[in-house]
Amino acid sequence: MWSAIILAGGKGNRFQNAPQEDKLLVKVGGEIVIRRVAKVLADLADDLILAVDERSRGERYEKILKDIGSFRVVIDIDPAFNAPLIGFISGIMESRGRYSLVVPGDAAYIGKEELKSIMQRVESGGFDCCVPCYNGYVQTLFQALLTEKAREIAKLLLQYNWKKPDGFIRGSSRTICLSFSPYTSGFSPFKTINTLEDILDSKKARISLENEVLLEFLDCINLLEKPINSNDALLRLYEVLIRNGN
Repeated sequence: MWSAIILAGGKGNRFQNAPQEDKLLVKVGGEIVIRRVAKVLADLADDLILAVDERSRGERYEKILKDIGSFRVVIDIDPAFNAPLIGFISGIMESRGRYSLVVPGDAAYIGKEELKSIMQRVESGGFDCCVPCYNGYVQTLFQALLTEKAREIAKLLLQYNWKKPDGFIRGSSRTICLSFSPYTSGFSPFKTINTLEDILDSKKARISLENEVLLEFLDCINLLEKPINSNDALLRLYEVLIRNGN
């Protein structure tokens, strides 16, 4: 079973040039942004999660989405963490699925096909983590994960105050990056809206999968002094990585 987590809480929900507006509640292509995202995820997962920073925000979004699916509201487990990653971690810790899909709530242009690609690599390909790359940039807020492994990593991220979402990519034993490129004009499917100008054109680029890059755990770190022969040893080494802030 899949869990789908919408990152929907906190300061990141405000436009850079219009801080009074909640960008998840503006309309793109005639529909509220968070509803656009929720409709996509409701078709892909059985367990639906809204990761938010406060209960009132979650309840407000939950009402807006009630006709789309039954979303569980998950509150940040450590408000003092003060980083978007805390919603990521909180959602993973509450995930009921064997697999977890994480998507930012302001991903107004994301579609099922792009997400199915990364989900398939984790569900059928034997990978712990799959992340898309668009035009050479890794889209770290979009991830498909093996939940059990991601939960172990999340605990380390909290323990060592690691605030970057690439922590899940670094900590996974087998990560695959899917490299996409556009073949038509328009917004990236992985684009998140940050300014009012981002909502003026709802045309999404069509994309194709150009390459797949396998990242073994040891590709992400440079701390090796002896062979790593077990998952426990991998986790211990990752703990060193996180503790040192690399």
